[in-house]
Amino acid sequence: TLYEENVHFGTHLEVWGSWYDMEKKCWGYACCRVTRQRQRRCPKTAPQAEGEEEEEDEMEVKVSRRMADLLEKNPSFTGEVPNPDQEKNWSDQELKNFIHSNGLIRPARTKGQQKPEPTPADWKVLELEPGADPTQLKKAYRKLALQYHPDKQRNEKDKASATEKFRKVVEAYEAIAGH
Repeated sequence: TLYEENVHFGTHLEVWGSWYDMEKKCWGYACCRVTRQRQRRCPKTAPQAEGEEEEEDEMEVKVSRRMADLLEKNPSFTGEVPNPDQEKNWSDQELKNFIHSNGLIRPARTKGQQKPEPTPADWKVLELEPGADPTQLKKAYRKLALQYHPDKQRNEKDKASATEKFRKVVEAYEAIAGH
């Protein structure tokens, strides 16, 4: 960086993958030429004191086969890996969302609960045919949400009925989009 105050003591000055080690055939940090991705301390900006032990390389984590496959496809994942008992009830889509969000998006349901299938009534509320594609679903939801949003209504009578209709639109959208 241009300014000394932007450098935090002990952190890497370059991003992971900014240097390639031809001998080991792997990526690393260009600032200190370290090839361990999860090494938090940069030896260049914070050298180790005498007698201080080096950080552990990697700790062993047990994962299911489908989690291992997803982690192989997404090597940049740095979130906390759930244990097999936690993720065994997650759908494949929920697991993909978890990995792609770096562990930020977890299923909202408690262990063992499954999301119900969207009903034909849900599709009817959104004025769509069952099986409509996601872009049509989003478009219909936005249109109806704007139409029935309580803040868009002028008098109290319309506001009460619009609030109920808006709640139904939101529930139908969540049932279809979340499944």
